[in-house]
Amino acid sequence: KNVFVMVVTPEKHIKNLETQDKLKTHFSIIHDADNKIMTAYKVAYKVDKTTVISFYNRVQKNIANYNEAHNDILPVPATYLIDQNGKIIYVQYNTNHKIRSDIKEVIAKYL
Repeated sequence: KNVFVMVVTPEKHIKNLETQDKLKTHFSIIHDADNKIMTAYKVAYKVDKTTVISFYNRVQKNIANYNEAHNDILPVPATYLIDQNGKIIYVQYNTNHKIRSDIKEVIAKYL
């Protein structure tokens, strides 16, 4: 079907290019330097010692290296399907980064 895939990330543009090259992707990666898109879709996640208890220091270093804005915000892994009329028809959102959409189920049900 007529599907457009895009990723939204606060990562620096150069890091986006590295990711695209490494994964050989052909979808758009949207640079959300000021976290406006992530905030609008309610996926901006504050990283602190209570949310990332066991490896906070390592995450802090990675955020400083990768993110354009100098803050502690990362996106919660989420999947949105938006139809041609702009209506959100599917949302998968979980602060547990290990819980993700099953692409086969999404395709079978919605595409």
